[in-house]
Amino acid sequence: MALSWSRITSGVRAANLTQWLRSRPRREVKWWSQSTVWLDGYRACRFDASGQVEAVFPLASPYEISAALPALDALLPKPQTLGVHRLRVLIGAPFVCYYALPWRALPRPVDWLPLARMQFVQGGGGGAEAWRFNVQDHGGGRARLAAAVPELLCEYLARQCKQRRISMHTVEPAYTYAVSRHRRHIADGEIAVVELEEMESKGVYIANIGFRSKGHWSGFVTLPALEPFDLVFRDAASLCDAPLPERIYVIAPDTVDRNAADASRTHWLSVPWRVPV
Repeated sequence: MALSWSRITSGVRAANLTQWLRSRPRREVKWWSQSTVWLDGYRACRFDASGQVEAVFPLASPYEISAALPALDALLPKPQTLGVHRLRVLIGAPFVCYYALPWRALPRPVDWLPLARMQFVQGGGGGAEAWRFNVQDHGGGRARLAAAVPELLCEYLARQCKQRRISMHTVEPAYTYAVSRHRRHIADGEIAVVELEEMESKGVYIANIGFRSKGHWSGFVTLPALEPFDLVFRDAASLCDAPLPERIYVIAPDTVDRNAADASRTHWLSVPWRVPV
């Protein structure tokens, strides 16, 4: 059967259209995104979904909440299209406080929050109304770890996410996030769990040190730290009135010298973020 001229030309047009479409640069429609923002006393940093650094913004005044807000404003994502845009914010020192809560027979996790507020005020943390509290749920019969983040910071993040149409996935203290990511590698007993955060200068760290005894958080202290770390760990145990631990789990940046602590009881783990210094 003979082909008609119109069928031949339409076939050519279709082939040319297909070739043209294939040769066009593809426009990526970003209807979904996931970002993580890190904040500490010196810098704010944004990571993409794969953990790669996208942007870094130094704080104009280190350790000042008034300088942290403009840094966040510069780094929080601004989606250009409607869709699902999720944000996780990790809070480092000095914008978070940690402390252990003794076990109480409280029926619900939310019932621990008044206890956290009271202990925070009694410990000299200031007015509880200026902080937002979180208590980890560890099941019945166990002492727990509490964390406090400035209320001003939380309110600012909530307001910015609403304006930018971002879904706030979580605002999480760095220590609790790091410990949760490595929970399968941390065995219970008489242990210490340390999270190191680099300060402005390389080789200088903030050490968040929590002590656990058979699943109970028994003490917590935050100290400045230099290599070697054994003296810092010893001072922390003394301040928390805790025995020297059988094992010390140190969650640290990859730049930390793995020989900077007693190798017989120190287990090194990598922090789940890469903050440039």
